[in-house]
Amino acid sequence: MACLLVVNIVLQVIRYRTGHDYLLGLLRLFDVNEEANIPTLFSTLLLLSAGLLLAVIASGERARGGRDVGRWKLLSMVFLFLAVDESAMLHELFITPGHELLGRDVPGVIFYAWVIPYFLLVLGLMVYLGGFVLRLPTAIRTQFILSAVLFVGGSLGVELFEGIQDKWHGEHTPIYALLASIEEGMEMAGVIVFIGALLHYIDVSSLVPARHRVDAP
Repeated sequence: MACLLVVNIVLQVIRYRTGHDYLLGLLRLFDVNEEANIPTLFSTLLLLSAGLLLAVIASGERARGGRDVGRWKLLSMVFLFLAVDESAMLHELFITPGHELLGRDVPGVIFYAWVIPYFLLVLGLMVYLGGFVLRLPTAIRTQFILSAVLFVGGSLGVELFEGIQDKWHGEHTPIYALLASIEEGMEMAGVIVFIGALLHYIDVSSLVPARHRVDAP
């Protein structure tokens, strides 16, 4: 993650200092705000990994009669959907209908209209999963909350400022590039922390039979 962000920032600095926006194709390949490139693939694989780990946990909890099987399954489906969304940019489909519905004078803070349905989705998940998260072991609960703050703070929080910047100055500015880098960095960091929390939960909950464990030397 760090390498991808550093390469992206270096290329953005070169872009805005020199005025060249191609750079032998490297900018397109590593720009975190572009689609179908290496950062997008990395983010998609992170989300997919989290979704699969959640499915493993749901299966293990079902086998031992856990009370939160449905919630683990729901989280798995959410992250698998986010993986598809990341790769296909499904959320951007809300932008044009949102502008048509809200009019041309839509505030910059919701210039990216997809933040409205996704915010409602996050709010619903918080209400439904609140008790479940509180029942988790303290260390894992802290990791869950930290990962949510990072991911939602980036994908929804920073995105609001990107919308303001885009409405008044467009996407092709140094400030927008900086905001996009912060957003993507927070999203990736959030998923990485979440994956760590899931692996920790699998370990302390003994969901993987001893014969399948690989102990560190």
